[in-house]
Amino acid sequence: MKWLVSFIAVFITGFACADNIQTYDFVNVSFANGAGGIPATGNFQWDWTTNTVAGLTLQADGINFYLGGSYPAHVTTSSIDGSYDYQNVSYDIALVYTSPVTPTSGSTIDTTQSLFTIDPGNPATYYASGGSVVLQSVPEPSSWLCLSAFSIPLLALKRKRLAAK
Repeated sequence: MKWLVSFIAVFITGFACADNIQTYDFVNVSFANGAGGIPATGNFQWDWTTNTVAGLTLQADGINFYLGGSYPAHVTTSSIDGSYDYQNVSYDIALVYTSPVTPTSGSTIDTTQSLFTIDPGNPATYYASGGSVVLQSVPEPSSWLCLSAFSIPLLALKRKRLAAK
């Protein structure tokens, strides 16, 4: 009976070690106005354990928006917005999703609310013309690897106890 309790504890520990950070890619996201278009590329990582962003890479018009630093961005499961000022030019981006991303799915870009603005004194606003936020496939071997890492020492300890009896 004790071996069953040990097995269950090890099994649960393996799932506690599962990788809860998932990566979402921006696919075919672009902003357009009458003067032309600006593609946006990048991805972000969401930590579902702490319900916070773990990383962001977003590039539009040669400007890299990321967390902290001189190119701050605010990321939630429903949107990303960021600002950057450089040599009297202000860059603002807002990506709003049609529905929040989840641990199992991405979303599409809301073209009525998402925009990219460049303000060098004469503002130019580019509205999102489409795109999506796609969940990368997340392999789960990390939880089984963690399970193995915890189970092997526990099995060795169990064998040592049995040998001592």
